[in-house]
Amino acid sequence: MLATVERVIDRTVGMLFPGLESRMMEARIRNFSLRMFAAAKESRLLGDWAPVGTDINTLIRTSNPTIRNRTRQLVGDFAYFARAVRVLVDHTIGTGITMQSRVTRGATETGKAKLHTTAIAAIEDAWSRWCDECDAGGKLHYHEIERLWKRQDVVDGESILVLGWDKNPRRFLPLVLQCYEADWLSSEYAATKGENTMIDQGVEFDRITGAVIAYHFRVPDGFSQLTGKQRSVRVPAASVIHGFETLRPGQLRGVSPFTPAVLLADDLQEFLGANIDRAKMAAKWLAFVETADVARWQKGRTTKDTETGHRLTVLDNAIIDFMSPGDKVTINSTDVPGDSFTPFVRFVLQMLAVSVNVPYELISGDATGLNYNTTRTVRNDWQKSLRPMVSRHIRQFSQPIFRAFMDACHLSGRVRMPGYAANPRPWLECLWQPNGVEPLDLLRESRGQIDLKDNYLWSPQEIIAARGRDPEAVLNEHKEWMDMLVKRELPTVTTSKALQTNPAAVAGNPQSDKKQQDE
Repeated sequence: MLATVERVIDRTVGMLFPGLESRMMEARIRNFSLRMFAAAKESRLLGDWAPVGTDINTLIRTSNPTIRNRTRQLVGDFAYFARAVRVLVDHTIGTGITMQSRVTRGATETGKAKLHTTAIAAIEDAWSRWCDECDAGGKLHYHEIERLWKRQDVVDGESILVLGWDKNPRRFLPLVLQCYEADWLSSEYAATKGENTMIDQGVEFDRITGAVIAYHFRVPDGFSQLTGKQRSVRVPAASVIHGFETLRPGQLRGVSPFTPAVLLADDLQEFLGANIDRAKMAAKWLAFVETADVARWQKGRTTKDTETGHRLTVLDNAIIDFMSPGDKVTINSTDVPGDSFTPFVRFVLQMLAVSVNVPYELISGDATGLNYNTTRTVRNDWQKSLRPMVSRHIRQFSQPIFRAFMDACHLSGRVRMPGYAANPRPWLECLWQPNGVEPLDLLRESRGQIDLKDNYLWSPQEIIAARGRDPEAVLNEHKEWMDMLVKRELPTVTTSKALQTNPAAVAGNPQSDKKQQDE
């Protein structure tokens, strides 16, 4: 409406004062561009850059199948993508995130709750037994399912796990876990149940609140007999654990975190392949011979190239190409891939590392130029990036499964938990311990940790947990070790004082850093 009014005014002024209309329009356009963000301005340099704005579910619905298939192919064919997936899974899950129950007895005379050691032992023992048999297929341990879940999350951008019940009397608990492919989640052959619900990409949700009600899975052909030849199966949301990173409000499905790097990785793969092929061909052609009489050269030992028509002589892995005319031999110079190859590949890999959020040194295996300080900086930044990933994994995977496990323990009577049905929260208290990180320099870091503990800035539990260990288990092992030393009448081992007595080993000392870098 405002633009229409402005246009009428310009035309009216133009009728009274010819020539002024065009100047007013130009001034108005300049003023309009000043009221815009620079990123929204249009110019000849931006060309046809006009992205279509749409909701996140439409973007995922139209793009996700292609992105998922391309990412899977790159993970299978491209070494650096495969390495990035392994790094992300190994550093977030490792050998598995362990559960430590923290059930308390209630208030004591000191006003503080005390750990219920009997209940904790029963819960952790039941958890350990169930982890061995939790897979519906009977093949995977709980921590293997955990790694598979994270791998699916990294490659496909989402992971799906269905909770089931197996009433086999030989099982410790009837609760079982079954991983589903993201491709199975589909709206094909699906039908809603209820007036206020709709289905998008296999997810049935409430139109008003957006709450997920059920999931619809397209049954693969090989499983049709197991499901009564159904083409689609509806599973209530309470029995499905669907995890992904939410990027925008109302998002129903996940998208691969490798999406920004797919095209870049494909280009790098083609570049590396082309240069490798070029180097192989250059290495095969040993020399070129110009001669008027080919018969005089290597009689009976030449072959004819079907493409060029040249006579070729193959000498083991080398090839001599016969040309014409003259008797001149030119040795082929194999200066490939060239001096610029390595810096260019390094630059592209750095871009790839930024795209997939993995340090360049880990994705490439190149530790050139690293010393203690730079390695520590890289590790600190990497640990900050890992914390949100681990926290989301615990919220979306570990805690829902533990709640289902505790429900199964209560219903089956495997663990006695008085009052669980009325208020399960006290029994669900637990600590999830991710894998720790080994120190880069044991003397430097242990001395710093001791100082922080002595000044009440860190607790011993925090120091032990940072290495992925259970403080109680460490103390028990230490007590057992001391008992063995006393039993064998051996002296106890004292802490090394090397860091205190060697100033050159103190962190930040230039001489120490230079010595490490030289080594």
